[in-house]
Amino acid sequence: MDFKQEELKNTPKTDDTYHLRPLFTMNEMNENKDKSAVIIKFPERLKHAGAEDEKIDTFNEWGDDFFEFEDWEKDYELLENKDYRALVHIRKERVKNFPDNEFAQYYLAEAYILNKEYIKALHYLWDVHKDQPERIDIQYLIIDALYAIGKSENDFHWVKKPRVIKLTHDFINSCYDFLKNKRKPRSVDELYAHFIYDGYIHFSREELLKNLIQDGRFNIENPDDLFFAFVSVKNKSK
Repeated sequence: MDFKQEELKNTPKTDDTYHLRPLFTMNEMNENKDKSAVIIKFPERLKHAGAEDEKIDTFNEWGDDFFEFEDWEKDYELLENKDYRALVHIRKERVKNFPDNEFAQYYLAEAYILNKEYIKALHYLWDVHKDQPERIDIQYLIIDALYAIGKSENDFHWVKKPRVIKLTHDFINSCYDFLKNKRKPRSVDELYAHFIYDGYIHFSREELLKNLIQDGRFNIENPDDLFFAFVSVKNKSK
């Protein structure tokens, strides 16, 4: 479905099925591409001897470091206050000033989704996706917006379609294969993170833990505490 041609009128919104992917997950993917990519950080130059050691005459000389630190402080405050309408506004201004900045593009689309402007997000994401179809972060936001309006990954005209990982028996088998040769138990977070680069994970850590417990092939330490739950494969009886 090309969202430039169809507005999806009368599409029901199913907010209860929508959950934005954790920001740290997206940061992990960004760091894989660019080790300097963070949401909030102090300008690199200020981490060393100090700004007085360098002459910084213009805004452009600060470059992206200044852009990241100063602007993301505002983002943090608006996110804390859940003022998503204002968040959309400042991120639109950022895209106007930095139209080719990948982070500015990503975070504007994220703001649309947080503000429940899902169709607007899909229109914007389509423009980015058709020009940069390999971008995983954009692919995943498209899926987020689709799920938010009760659609699936099959309801979009992809240039490059991402893989969606669902909590199936085959996936639990993949968990088993990953763990069977490990001497030490692995946390649920570590197990979950192992598959992050394989595709869009369409389930939570809590759901993964529940299915591992129900499967019967795994030893689960501290099964009632997601943070401290560790998983290993049961030894086969002789």
